[in-house]
Amino acid sequence: MKIKFIVQFLFILAVFLNNHSVRAEQLITLFLKPYPVISLQADSDKLGKKFHRAGKISNNLSKHYLPPTLSGMFATYGGWLTTSDLNGEISFPRRHGKSFINLIITERLTPIVRSGNTINHWELEEGYPAEMYRMEQKWDPEARILYWDVTQEPLPQNNIIPIESMALIADPKYVDVPLGISLFKESPHLILPDIYIKKGINLTADALYVLNLSHYFGGILPMYKKEKLRYSRHLTY
Repeated sequence: MKIKFIVQFLFILAVFLNNHSVRAEQLITLFLKPYPVISLQADSDKLGKKFHRAGKISNNLSKHYLPPTLSGMFATYGGWLTTSDLNGEISFPRRHGKSFINLIITERLTPIVRSGNTINHWELEEGYPAEMYRMEQKWDPEARILYWDVTQEPLPQNNIIPIESMALIADPKYVDVPLGISLFKESPHLILPDIYIKKGINLTADALYVLNLSHYFGGILPMYKKEKLRYSRHLTY
């Protein structure tokens, strides 16, 4: 009876170990927040009188006075393209081990193609505003804590976007990136400092532009590797 129990246990253990292998990805995450605005009662009363007007005037007023939409903003990093979710979260699989990342904010990016759909690098497009920030992890030996140091950097003179960069497809005047020191959030993933979105941003125009670049980005595909007694699954991008 004891031998039978041991055989059953070994069989269950073998079935469990023969399942598809799961590989945990370390993520790099950025959160978008609404830009803080203090609303005065007098301004609210004045605005309420204007919204009864139908048509284009009310539509334009709503864009400038209602809270900004945080979902649907496009971003690219490491060859992937994604959009922010309803909570304003943007996440990518982390593909560089350095202690800093560049954040590029611009409405236009130009792919420099090597062959076919293979991109050699991305460049900033002439005539469109752009801003670049450096978010770097630093260590305070006295306090013994990690922190973020955010600085605004000059744009590359050759317009080539550095490889250690995340690009946010948006008009820079509607995006506020707080400069200076902020606390480092303890997490198995790399969580960047929050940035803030102002009222009036036009996500529709940015989305239509990204459609022209969508064929340069691929989805996630499962790949199976044959091993001695099983097939293990790995994710490719």
